[in-house]
Amino acid sequence: MANRRFELTYGEQSRAFELPAECLAGEPIVPRKTEPLEGGVPKILQQALSKPVGRPRLAEMAAGKFTVIDKGNKLLVTRAG
Repeated sequence: MANRRFELTYGEQSRAFELPAECLAGEPIVPRKTEPLEGGVPKILQQALSKPVGRPRLAEMAAGKFTVIDKGNKLLVTRAG
C-alpha cells in the first residue's frame, strides 16, 4: 500500500511526515477552521468567563467560598458573593 503524507502545523512552524496507509485505523479527522477572536485579551477573557462552555459560571462556582492571597507578610482573605 502507498504511504499517506501528513503535515502538522503549530504556530508558524510545521512538520511533514509519511505513514504507511495500513497503519491508519480510518480517515484522519481534520479540525474545523475557526476565525480569530476579536476584541483583545481583556474582552475575550470577559466573554469566556461570562459564558463558559459546559460548566457553571466562575461566580456560581465560587459563591460562598473564601479566597486567600499570600502577600508575603500579610494574608488577604475575601469571601465570594
